[in-house]
Amino acid sequence: KVFKEENWMKKYIYESLLIKKKIIEQDEFDMDIRNVMNYGHSFGHAIETATKYSIPHGIAVTIGMDMANFVSNKLGITTKSHFKRMHPLLDENVGLYRKKNINPDLILEAIVKDKKNTNSQLKLILPDKNGFIQICLQKKNKRFDSAVEEYCSTYQSN
Repeated sequence: KVFKEENWMKKYIYESLLIKKKIIEQDEFDMDIRNVMNYGHSFGHAIETATKYSIPHGIAVTIGMDMANFVSNKLGITTKSHFKRMHPLLDENVGLYRKKNINPDLILEAIVKDKKNTNSQLKLILPDKNGFIQICLQKKNKRFDSAVEEYCSTYQSN
């Protein structure tokens, strides 16, 4: 695999940092385009909290990206084909952490504590119908909770 070769990995990391630098220069105060770099982070930070940081940040964000795709599909924001296209690649990066049981109640409790969120309104970065990342204001309701619970029971179990 390409990403297991150090020189290729260095090249992609360097190119990614250049892209990040350009975005930060365009949106220094996180008001617009820079928000797309938070893709997977709301769920990822909640996963870290729910597991008492037993899952490393990068892996938690990767799971968070997968969860964002899944939840976005369940809420009718993106398509099932987007989730199915992205899941295998993200899953490969998660490795053995996929076997770690993550309590969805703890994720739901943690996600509302994110500085961008309230008990009833969540500001999430989710893919749209074309797979483009966007800022979504989402109600924290039973439909959202059920999507998180379904993801955890389907993809995060021993």
